[in-house]
Amino acid sequence: MPVALFPPVTHGGADPRHYVDATPLTVALRWMRGPGNAAWHRVRWGVRHGDHVSWSYWCNPASSFKLGGPYQRDVLEDDAVCARCVNLAEKHDQDGMPLDVDRYRQWANLARRPANCPGSRRAELCRPIDETLRVGVCLACGVTEQIRAMRGHRCGWGLARHAPGDGLITPCPWHEWRYVIADGGVAGCQCGWHRR
Repeated sequence: MPVALFPPVTHGGADPRHYVDATPLTVALRWMRGPGNAAWHRVRWGVRHGDHVSWSYWCNPASSFKLGGPYQRDVLEDDAVCARCVNLAEKHDQDGMPLDVDRYRQWANLARRPANCPGSRRAELCRPIDETLRVGVCLACGVTEQIRAMRGHRCGWGLARHAPGDGLITPCPWHEWRYVIADGGVAGCQCGWHRR
């Protein structure tokens, strides 16, 4: 029986060239073993890049091979398994995640909502309401907030720091809300996920 996968969140950069043909996978078989693995592992996330798939196990090693590789199984006999993978998958209730839901919406619920809106203190994510430049609308969450001048290393202007509103954009499966930019008057991730 397949299991639901978690989002492939990375703390790497958001260079769009790395994500052009990348598609996050939402389900996979329960067990996987790469060419150099001595034990079977539980899969945490997967990403398809053309005819290759990259997988990450709960214990952190990654594996990459062509689609339909021979290293996947749903049920094991008496083979060696990675105890760390099993413990972490159980801790995060991977087996209890339903398969028949909109996975991207579910991933948005799994993401840790930021304490401060990514549109705070950023002029490019602020749309002033009038010519006085006193109040603006946040492109990232839709909140109306005061516009403030800033000093220090971020000289300029932007919305006052605020908690994200109910209209906060859907997080990118790779970067959550870390690289939010304005793209044609719409907020989205720098990697281009929002344009798909």
